[in-house]
Amino acid sequence: MSQLRRAASRRIRSRRRRIASGGSSLDVRMMRRAIELAAAAAEQGEVPVGAVVYRGEEILGEAANDREATGDPTGHAEIVALRRASSRGVGWRLSECSMAVTLEPCAMCAGALVNARLARLVYGADDPKAGACRSLYEIPCDTRLNHRMQVVHGVDAARCRKLLRRFFRRRRAERAAAAKVVCFDLGGVLVRICNSWHEGCLAAGLKARAIDSSSAAKAQRELIGAAHQSGAMSDPEFFTALARSLGRGWTVAQARRVHEAWILGEYDGVAGLLDELKRAGVATACLSNTNEPHWKQMERELPMLANLRHRHASHLLKSIKPDPDIYAAFERAVGCRADSVIFFDDLSENVAAAQARGWDAHRIDPTSCTVTQIRSVLESRRVLGSTSAGKCQSA
Repeated sequence: MSQLRRAASRRIRSRRRRIASGGSSLDVRMMRRAIELAAAAAEQGEVPVGAVVYRGEEILGEAANDREATGDPTGHAEIVALRRASSRGVGWRLSECSMAVTLEPCAMCAGALVNARLARLVYGADDPKAGACRSLYEIPCDTRLNHRMQVVHGVDAARCRKLLRRFFRRRRAERAAAAKVVCFDLGGVLVRICNSWHEGCLAAGLKARAIDSSSAAKAQRELIGAAHQSGAMSDPEFFTALARSLGRGWTVAQARRVHEAWILGEYDGVAGLLDELKRAGVATACLSNTNEPHWKQMERELPMLANLRHRHASHLLKSIKPDPDIYAAFERAVGCRADSVIFFDDLSENVAAAQARGWDAHRIDPTSCTVTQIRSVLESRRVLGSTSAGKCQSA
């Protein structure tokens, strides 16, 4: 037993001599290069790990993780860097070389380093979950293997850890955001529209004059508007009925002209907000009470509409808000759950119906900056980070 204990003690002392902290100025320079490679990989969606194989001052091979780009499960920075170094004509034996890598190698990579006969391994951050050089195993220093190398750990470890933490924090936020569907009404939320028939006349270049304001006429206009928005009434039928409800002196052509001038353009900051959501990988949608002519006009004149991943309107779903059926139809069309929808509308009754369905619904005041209101909610829900991008210029 004493002989076994002495042998085990010698193995432990041998490993301790080979695992050291710190590193030379050359090691630090090579680690800085590995960090640059890792940072570039993070921008491409790869786990930020970079590796550099060097012999003295000469860099023989360098790489970052590329598993996502190549679909190769062995696409770790260490493996790719070894391949590139060997392709330089030095062969597979790298016994005069060192490697600087930002994260403690895993079992696969540590085994590859042993098989490459590497002289030294220099790494930055420990990997308590998968590290095979000091944390979970000590493969590069295992005396049972036919090759051992010196291991230097903790070189520029703070920078390496910061890079990894920032990447995984961002990825968790993106996954959380991707689980949400941010849905907008159009008119009064993303799109400026006329708020009265008088305003519509001015937008159409017509002289404003009185319309029939009786209760019966108002009810008639609401009825035919709802029928048109749900696709139950054709355009010619709608404009004929609308002109009749406006009172004497109004022609079908004039009613159509005011209707065509109703869309005034998008609100300030909308395009920037939708671009930001798209870059963050957030699923966006619209659910609008609108008719086919206005829908086609917005698709033609408002490029920001193309940035909405899911585009749904009342005339397409054959139902109008606040009917509960339209919210259920939206969920089926998008393939989402009620509790995953964040919804913005300018009408209280539509918001209340959406909330009854289980949506996270919010009323937007169209008389104030709509984008600022939307951003406030999305930031509180951690869908977007706090930034000035996408806000109204006046905000």
